[in-house]
Amino acid sequence: MAAWNGGALDTKRMRLIVWGGGHHGYGGNEVYAFNLRSLEWLRLTNPSPYDADFYTRDGTPISRHTYDGLEYLPNIDRLFMFGEALYPNGNRGDPFVWLFDFDRLLWRRGARSPKNGYPQTAYDVETGRVLFHQYSHLMAYDPVIDHWRVLSRQERFLNVGVAEIDGSTRRFVLVNPKGTFYYDLDRLTVARRFKAETSGDTEIERLVTPGLAYDPVRRRLVAWAGGRAVWSLDTRSFRWTRHNNRDGPAPAERDARGRMKTRGVFGRWRYVPGYDVFVGVNGTGDNVWLYKMPPLDG
Repeated sequence: MAAWNGGALDTKRMRLIVWGGGHHGYGGNEVYAFNLRSLEWLRLTNPSPYDADFYTRDGTPISRHTYDGLEYLPNIDRLFMFGEALYPNGNRGDPFVWLFDFDRLLWRRGARSPKNGYPQTAYDVETGRVLFHQYSHLMAYDPVIDHWRVLSRQERFLNVGVAEIDGSTRRFVLVNPKGTFYYDLDRLTVARRFKAETSGDTEIERLVTPGLAYDPVRRRLVAWAGGRAVWSLDTRSFRWTRHNNRDGPAPAERDARGRMKTRGVFGRWRYVPGYDVFVGVNGTGDNVWLYKMPPLDG
């Protein structure tokens, strides 16, 4: 969790899945899950051994930074994974998608992506596809037929960020230190990326790759950078609202020395259907937190 790694919510089993490592950091490729029913961490698989050239001996994916590249796919009950900066030095990339079978606890390598890049992904419940944004391309991956399609090519874009789909406006929204951007999904025949003119408390855009999740009850995107505050975004007006949450206990985004605990929350912040709460975690030594959104004016 310390560097550039995300998560996904397995809604069938009510578990927050965490996977990653890579570069000079962590080499283990085991899969972890936090069970929201039993409130305990589980290690679903054991770490794979490496050979002399740092390839896994059992053909499983090498540990890597996953960024915003983990998604649960309810239509095939698999974990989608795409990452960069493979262990041990970050010099290698992997152009293939990987899928994890939760019942058999096995990885399978899927189709090759048309373009590599730091992933910013979201699962589209209406189409059953994963939308994938990288430097300059917007792509869609269909897990049923294991096929990629390029939807848009535009000028080079900031590499690291987070993405989510607002189901009420059908907008694929990207948030990074350059601001907030979006695609109108119902107009992807001529896909174009727009920069949103955001208002309100826009501090969240300048923080290090927050978690970003869609709240279907309040029809907002909700972002969390790891601390006490939470931000919500109305993607009709593109106005950010900060929720300070001063009462009661709350997580801290910085350690005792004032340093950020992680280099991004990414997908370790997810909306939990049925419970109408968000789940978030910001470090291996920290608590897992549940957050309930306050009533929204209007």
